[in-house]
Amino acid sequence: MESMGPCAAGLMQMFEARVIPVCGDLGQPNLGLTQEAWEFLACEVDTVFHNGATVNYLFNYDRMRDANVLERTRS
Repeated sequence: MESMGPCAAGLMQMFEARVIPVCGDLGQPNLGLTQEAWEFLACEVDTVFHNGATVNYLFNYDRMRDANVLERTRS
C-alpha cells in the first residue's frame, strides 16, 4: 500500500490487521504449507487472492501449464 502514496493511518491499520501474506508453492499439494497452516487457512479465511503465476517469455506453454492452469486437489 505504501507504493500508492500517503494514506490515512486508520486505513493502513485496517489493512495490516486483515491482510496476511502467506508464501506457498502453487505446484505443491496444499500449497506446500504445513498441515497446521493449511487447516488454519481453510477454517479462518474467507477470501484468497493469489498472485502466483509462472511468466517467462522464453518458456513454451507446456513448461508453464502446471503452475498456471491445472487445478490442484487437496492431498
